[in-house]
Amino acid sequence: MQVEFHFARNFKLRPLTPCSLGVILCRRLCASHPIGPPCHRRVCPRLRPSRWRTPTVLGTAPSLQVDWQNRRFCSIVLHQADTRQAHAVRKEVTVSENECNEFSELVRAHFDSLTKSERRIADYILRNSDEAAFLSAAELADRLGLSEATIVRFAHTLGFAGFPELRACLQDLFRRRVSHAARLRKKLAEISPESHILEQVVAMEMEYLTDALQTVSRDAFDEAVRLICGARRIFVYALSGSATLAELLQHRLRRFGLEVVLLTQSGREICEPLLTLGSQDVLFALLFFNLSDVMEATLAYAKACGARVILLTDTLGPLLREHTDVLLEAQRGPVMAFHSLIVPMAIIQALIIAVAMADKEKSLATLDKLDEIRRRLSFDVPVRIWWREKKGSG
Repeated sequence: MQVEFHFARNFKLRPLTPCSLGVILCRRLCASHPIGPPCHRRVCPRLRPSRWRTPTVLGTAPSLQVDWQNRRFCSIVLHQADTRQAHAVRKEVTVSENECNEFSELVRAHFDSLTKSERRIADYILRNSDEAAFLSAAELADRLGLSEATIVRFAHTLGFAGFPELRACLQDLFRRRVSHAARLRKKLAEISPESHILEQVVAMEMEYLTDALQTVSRDAFDEAVRLICGARRIFVYALSGSATLAELLQHRLRRFGLEVVLLTQSGREICEPLLTLGSQDVLFALLFFNLSDVMEATLAYAKACGARVILLTDTLGPLLREHTDVLLEAQRGPVMAFHSLIVPMAIIQALIIAVAMADKEKSLATLDKLDEIRRRLSFDVPVRIWWREKKGSG
């Protein structure tokens, strides 16, 4: 049997048994591990070599230099070779920055009060924080083979009002850690040289569009249409790249005779347009992935004014639910993907058509009036008429 390992903190190992190896590694890691102190008299379950029986001589094999305070990546790789079975089993134990954040400190503070099942939940979340941040309580319970009530009790034990608040905390930590460059790097890695990039990207977006049908509530969509049609004015709020979607929605709804106010300003400039926001108005917000204090304050102010708030988002629902009347959640692909605006644009297009359908006569009459105005102002004079008039004057 051969055991190899790579670790960040360099120290020499003497001949030792597999169990003592587990204890040493456990002490070295768990001293700074977020879910508890050193295990001392038992082998850490993260490193327990269940089939190791013979002593093994190991030497130092440093491969990484890790600054634990700066939360850089560290991994320990254990290889077990069984000559009798003529195969090798490779085990990886990873300690990453996922385990070094505010949530892990919270788990450590409440570790003694956690039950065995709750410690399983904590360990799973710490190891799979990117995924767990976007799972529902039912989905997380299914992954661990536990009841949904156990998941909720775990959230209560940590001091959260419920699981949605716990998930909102995890999502906030995730957004602060994941950069645009990391997501683009992942997207580029998914591109295969075997087929054209155009074909692959279109196929991905088609898949995301299909998945969006499962995440957007039909009842919420219909309620959004009803609020838009009944509003005195629609304030469309979006920033950065999402502003293009806001401009599209404003452009189309105005053609149906609706009064639309575009809110794409940042900083203090957004305050003046909000002066006239009232209880008969609707704030339609398009916010994706990142959330700022100004965004949340804008939605909270709209609710305080009595306006109805519609939010189209991908992952911000749990964070902004209390400030919204209608939530349209549209997943734009995996959370670590480099997202496009195709999915929300399709939903915007569906809303535009639905608003037109809600009052066909008014929508068509308004468009006819627009054509008449254009004709009178000579913006859309047919070519044949222009050519005939030119020949007659010549």
